[in-house]
Amino acid sequence: MKKKIKVSVIITAEKKERFIERSINSCLDQSYGNVEIIVAYTNLKNITFLKKNFLRKNVIFLRIKKKMKVSTQDQLFKIYKSLAASKGQYIFLMDGDDCFKKWKIKRIITKVHK
Repeated sequence: MKKKIKVSVIITAEKKERFIERSINSCLDQSYGNVEIIVAYTNLKNITFLKKNFLRKNVIFLRIKKKMKVSTQDQLFKIYKSLAASKGQYIFLMDGDDCFKKWKIKRIITKVHK
């Protein structure tokens, strides 16, 4: 059987405390099995709770200390730093208040390989 391609999902989570748990769960509930989740943040009020709740090898919390003055630049900087830490062959980006449908990653990977 062919080994599944590793996929990385980068979640930028600044000021998304109310939604981030739902976003992470939508990635964990994917029908595709080889998913690494990187949550990039500068300051999350509920980070201790999140780290305890998502204590798994495939969920990585990446604190980015440097903060840019413009929020768009700050988000791009978090993505850039997360890309350096990711191990996936394919990268998916999502905001901390977004959710993936259960079949999203599997469908995209299947279409790319057809």
